[in-house]
Amino acid sequence: MSNEEPLERHYPRRSFIKKAGIGVLGLGIAGSIVSESEAAKKSSLNPDSMRIKDDVSPIIDVHRHWLPETKQLLANYPTMAKIAEYMVGIKKGSGNEVIMVVEGITSVFDPRMGDLTLQLEDQKRSSVTKSILSMGPGLETICKAAFWDNDGDLIRQINDVYLSTVAEHPEQLESMVNVNPFRKDSVKECERCINDLGAKGISIPTSWEGEFVSSSDVDFFWEYSEDRGIAVFMHPAFIPYGIENMHEYKLEEVVGRPCETALCITKMIYSGVFDRFPKLKVVLPHMGGALPNIIGRLDFAYRMGYEGFPAEEKAVCKRMPSDYLKTNLFVDIMGFSSLGIRHVIDLFGADRVLFGTDYGPIPFLQAEHVTKVRALELRPNEEESILWKNAAELFKLV
Repeated sequence: MSNEEPLERHYPRRSFIKKAGIGVLGLGIAGSIVSESEAAKKSSLNPDSMRIKDDVSPIIDVHRHWLPETKQLLANYPTMAKIAEYMVGIKKGSGNEVIMVVEGITSVFDPRMGDLTLQLEDQKRSSVTKSILSMGPGLETICKAAFWDNDGDLIRQINDVYLSTVAEHPEQLESMVNVNPFRKDSVKECERCINDLGAKGISIPTSWEGEFVSSSDVDFFWEYSEDRGIAVFMHPAFIPYGIENMHEYKLEEVVGRPCETALCITKMIYSGVFDRFPKLKVVLPHMGGALPNIIGRLDFAYRMGYEGFPAEEKAVCKRMPSDYLKTNLFVDIMGFSSLGIRHVIDLFGADRVLFGTDYGPIPFLQAEHVTKVRALELRPNEEESILWKNAAELFKLV
């Protein structure tokens, strides 16, 4: 599509307005990119130097979101300016929050989502030592809204913003590289950001434009991640599967996204992704979504077998689905439930549970999640593993 062509040629006006949503609002362009030497300096993490008190562990938050402030529209892409003209349903709430409609779904963004100074103040108040930033579900939505000829250009600029920003706060922040795993150049972008700019881990959505990452089209990406030993943080899509039934009560957030995670990881297990790539390491946010509560159902379906089913509908995994929980999967503790945390510890093991808060879009202090972990009165080694050791090892911070 030419940048000069009218958008209506490609989207009817009403359809485009729904899809434009969040796009331009959050994209900022930062200054210079962090150098390789700067990235190396910021990658070290000394547990002793991070201790707040002698009896308090460091804390690493693996599930943190930040949406860069819009500083300018990209002059090289006039389409972006046209999108700005079409953005609707965006207004300020009584508390200066931003209210917008994306594909018919109302979303509210707290001011701290784009205020990194405030985020760092809250992080300090919560005694969180370090946070690993990722765009999470916003990447696909922004790429939809931007409607560039080449999403790869936009994705690279987003990563540049993140990595140059964390370089300014090396003691408090790290960042993952955000990519669309269906793009063949996603591996090149991962290499650029990890090798040259100091990214820790890879952040991807569970699906892109309705296609789940269980697709064989993503095998090249899984092969790369396994070969390099890089953890993949897999966040449910902003607009989850089944959205047509979720236009009230924040259902897309409280039900849709946990179910999207469960659907995606189930397809990955049954389709043999973890058999083809047995050393692959995938992190699931939100306590693994709905997966912990249906894992028994995955097992009994596998035990019953698929006699009489078409070949393309038969599970091909080599082990019981629950086996993969302790070999390939990690979860965070974001769910506002100490009982839920206990459940995932029992299912996955304390060595596969990470501290993650979803802070940013969820505007509650990270300290609330620390309290949920400590309320369990775990053995000291288990609590330290969850609060920081597992993350430090998985994301190679030590």
